[in-house]
Amino acid sequence: MANSTTSVRAGVGAAGLLGAALAAYLVGVGTYVGQRADQTVMTVVSGAFGVRAPTSGILGEVQVPAVVALGAALVIACLRRPMRRRFAHALVVVLGSIGGAIVLKYGLARPGFGVGPISNSFPSNTVAVFAGLALALAAAVPRTARRWTAAGGTVVVAAVSTGVIALQWHRPSDVVGGLLVAGAAAAAAHAWFHEAPDSRFTPSGTSAATDPAGDPLGNTQLRAADGAARDDCAPPGGCVPEQHIGGLCGVAARSRISERPVDIAAH
Repeated sequence: MANSTTSVRAGVGAAGLLGAALAAYLVGVGTYVGQRADQTVMTVVSGAFGVRAPTSGILGEVQVPAVVALGAALVIACLRRPMRRRFAHALVVVLGSIGGAIVLKYGLARPGFGVGPISNSFPSNTVAVFAGLALALAAAVPRTARRWTAAGGTVVVAAVSTGVIALQWHRPSDVVGGLLVAGAAAAAAHAWFHEAPDSRFTPSGTSAATDPAGDPLGNTQLRAADGAARDDCAPPGGCVPEQHIGGLCGVAARSRISERPVDIAAH
């Protein structure tokens, strides 16, 4: 039931983000006031960077190498912890971000209100690609590294978003649209592949133990080892209080499974 609820919530979130992207288009692109505000903000931001006309700038030089680097990091993260579900999740996020942005850009028209170029630039493909890669990478790395990975991805996406406006590649509504499309793709992937392979927990609520290779061990195996250890470790005279036997023997069992020396006294 919990998994089903998670899927439904993620699916609703994906639909909501996609609806928000369409709302951004209707307001920022579909109205004269929106276009004028969009154009004004872009001009002010680009002027602060000394840009008076669309230019490639440094972003034009580094965007392809940066995308390749992020893509390589994502592949490495998936290969280090190989699982079909993880690969599928990453593909849905990245391809959904790129495909969604392309479909919207070429499927939507920019009304001619006499404000700026008449060609449609909503949403920003560049922002959607970087945001999609950052979201996929944050989901692919181990849980212990997700906070820092997400923080780094946020910095990169923020820099790219600012850059495309400063260089007059895109208006603010285009950037918002790209971010929302990538978010919708990530939410859709979460709806389909929300069961992360490393998210299992032991009955006590702590993370599942891992073997020397780093792969999670099933709770069933741990419980079976616990039971066997109780029989092997319990002293015949019962000199150790019964309530402590399970904990001590559980430590010993986990030490056997991982083949690592464990200092029982430290526990």
